[in-house]
Amino acid sequence: MLKSAAAVALALCIASPCRAELVAQAANGFTISHQAEIAVPPQSAYESFVAIGTWWDMDHSYGGKADAMRLEPMPGGAWLETLDGGGFVTHMTVAQAVPGSRLVLTGGLGPLGRMGVSGTMTVSFSRTSTGTRVRLDYAVGGFDPDGFVQLSKAVDGVLAGQFKRYCSQAAK
Repeated sequence: MLKSAAAVALALCIASPCRAELVAQAANGFTISHQAEIAVPPQSAYESFVAIGTWWDMDHSYGGKADAMRLEPMPGGAWLETLDGGGFVTHMTVAQAVPGSRLVLTGGLGPLGRMGVSGTMTVSFSRTSTGTRVRLDYAVGGFDPDGFVQLSKAVDGVLAGQFKRYCSQAAK
């Protein structure tokens, strides 16, 4: 019993974010970084990330349905959300996809998408002795009347929650 409890505790630690931080914040932008180690191979961690509709929180979608989101890791691909009535939202576009290794997306999430800012999200997957280290970096630049003081904290908070949900899903 103790051995099983220790294994569960270890799995929870491996599947939790090791580090989450607002790396830099300035009047012209910010950078956020989140890292975790997940006890699955890099290809599985990548596939779990791409299955965004299975782990994204519906409270941070336009239509209230996380399963209406899909990520198409191919040339011309995008992170899309379909809306009732035939509408859609393009959250980000795919700039690079290297299955099991790296995914690069460009665009502004949430309110950033309507601000005319530029953002790049890089998700990297690297093999470790116990599985995969996943690192998500999101760099945003442009103009915000508040100098990105409040927005950087809000975006970091939302991404921290989403990354935690991803890690939990990927570890299953």
